[in-house]
Parts: sequence; C-alpha cells; structure tokens
Amino acid sequence: MDSRERLLAALSWDEPDQVPFTTYDWFLPRGANERAIRELGLEEAVECRGWIPREELLELYRCARGFVYPSLFEGFGMPVLEALAAGVPAACSGIEPLRSLASGHALLFDPEDDDSMLDALRRLLAGEAPRTGSEYARRFTWARAAELTLQVLEDAYRRKSSS
Repeated sequence: MDSRERLLAALSWDEPDQVPFTTYDWFLPRGANERAIRELGLEEAVECRGWIPREELLELYRCARGFVYPSLFEGFGMPVLEALAAGVPAACSGIEPLRSLASGHALLFDPEDDDSMLDALRRLLAGEAPRTGSEYARRFTWARAAELTLQVLEDAYRRKSSS
C-alpha cells in the first residue's frame, strides 16, 4: 500500500463521513486514487480531482480545515509551502526535505506508518497543528531564490577563477 492509499485508509478508519476530502494528484496514473477510494467505500467522503487551476486551488486552500501531504519522495515540497502560505494547517511526511521545510510549522508523520499518519490526521482535525505557516512561507519568494542562486553561481565562478 502506498502513502496515498494509507491516508485514504486512515480516513476510512476514522468516521469518513465527518471529513470531506479532496485529492489532486495530477501525476498519478488515471484511476489510481479512484480505485482505492472505491475499495475503501469512501465515495461520499472523497472528491478526486486531476489538475486544478491556480485560482481554484487557492479557493480550496481557503476553505480547507487542513492539508495532508503523504509523500514518500520529494524534491522540495512546493505543495506544502503553498498550503502553509495560504494559512492552512498542514501535516506532511517527515521525510527530507519536508522535515527541514515544514518542521515547527506543520505536523510531521511517518508516511509508511499507518498509526503515525492517523495520529497526525486526528491532531490536524482537532486543531493541534501549528498556525505559523503563513508568516513563515513569506520568506520563500522567487526574488530571494534568484538572489541565492546568483550568489551560488558567483561563488562558484570566484572559486574556479582563483584555482
């Protein structure tokens, strides 16, 4: 069972009719989530979406009680940062780089441990997630990313020139 299926299973264990849930996996094979949703009897609780336009995604964040990201592999964690920037309480995998990105601003869980994921989901819905994400996420801007990238390139150029 992969981490998305574990999250859906956690929903089925914990009164699914109490938790409307939207998933937006645009990178999965067509039907992967739908199959797990059907097998777990969560058709009424889970809305499965494909690609969501930015304006609609921001509206989903605005209306969300929480954001859960059960990734097993991550390059940076942009979806978690987007949710935090929108002020949504979040829970995500405690893997790197998510642990470094979101520690102290989101609940962290082991994406391969059902109990850990369920505990984070319950805590998130109980309002126990940190609410500092919006302020924290303001540090991450494209201008700052460009400045840091330029600094790394200039440092590499200076080292190469001096050798």
